Amino acid sequence: LPDTNITGICVGSEVLTTVPNAALVLVSAMKFLHSALVAANLDGQVKVSTPHSSDIILDSFPPSQAFFNGSFKSILVPMLDFLQKTDSFLMLNVYPYYVYTQSNGVVGLDYALFRPLPPNKEAVDANTMLHYTNVFDAVIDAA
Repeated sequence: LPDTNITGICVGSEVLTTVPNAALVLVSAMKFLHSALVAANLDGQVKVSTPHSSDIILDSFPPSQAFFNGSFKSILVPMLDFLQKTDSFLMLNVYPYYVYTQSNGVVGLDYALFRPLPPNKEAVDANTMLHYTNVFDAVIDAA
């Protein structure tokens, strides 16, 4: 791959939450692709992962109390083990606008759109005292 800079292969997108039947073979598919990369001696250069919906995280605020949806445990545990063993990355699709539209007015538009907030408008995780100036950072910390 001399003229390319491919560093990752995504297996599906939001499979756990959108295609539950396919989720049962997701980790196997990831392992299969990784084996092909090993055979081509590309596993150090190209990682295998799958993007998840932020819906796999429950109670995302405060971020310090967030947890993964337990109904995905049988798939997430072996997947996280695979990601760790292959030095790959956990991918999460984060859509601040959806958080805003689904919050019934709790999340302000400025907070969702990365607009500067005065300190008194920042969200604060009472457990860690971390201040969040936007939804994106809070959801990433929740993961």
